[in-house]
Amino acid sequence: MKTLRNTPWLLGAQLACLIVPAALNIGGAAQAWVHGAPEALMSGSFQLRILVALLHAAVVMAGVFILLAIHRRGLQS
Repeated sequence: MKTLRNTPWLLGAQLACLIVPAALNIGGAAQAWVHGAPEALMSGSFQLRILVALLHAAVVMAGVFILLAIHRRGLQS
């Protein structure tokens, strides 16, 4: 019997919940980069925003690998 945790739909929903907020965060940082004045790019708040976006992307990548491993293990059992 196939359980809900083993369905590709649930895996896709979980991946979307991880990836969409990170993409919005990274997109916001990229927009600030493109539209920012040169002196504003060196400000501490902008650098913090870039750092948060990069950390968010790293957490998302780790979460994707964990979800894929859990999903693969669930399909094998």
